[in-house]
Parts: sequence; structure tokens; C-alpha cells
Amino acid sequence: QQAHLQFTLLEGGTLNIKCYDALGQEVSVLHQSWQAAGTHTLILDQSQLAGLKKGLLICRLAYEMEGKIRYESKKINLLP
Repeated sequence: QQAHLQFTLLEGGTLNIKCYDALGQEVSVLHQSWQAAGTHTLILDQSQLAGLKKGLLICRLAYEMEGKIRYESKKINLLP
């Protein structure tokens, strides 16, 4: 099982991706490193998804752009 997250960064910088369950509780930190500007696809494989509950998850991307922290949310649905 895999999940794909596609996102575009206008500037390079540190990117943090955290997953939250339907109750808003943080369940995983999926990515935390520097990313170059451009369009990226993060492929989450079985090892990264192991231990996460099946169902809807909200992935919150946080990155700095023009000196401000920007946030973007993506939904993924993990099927049983």
C-alpha cells in the first residue's frame, strides 16, 4: 500500500509534513528536511504507513516562504 502527496514549493526551504487523525491529534511526522523549489511527489510506502489507523488522515505541510510560515493541508484515505 502506498500514498502519494504532491505539492509545489515556490522557494526552497525546510519542509515539515505531519499527519493528524480525524480528531486533530498528531499521529506521525512523515517528513522533515530541506526541499528545493519546484513540484514534488512524496511517496509514502508501507513502512511509513505502518502503525497508522486506517481511514481519513490530514497531512499538514509547513514551510517558510517570503519570511513567513505557510501551511497547506492534504487528505489521504488509508484503506483497510
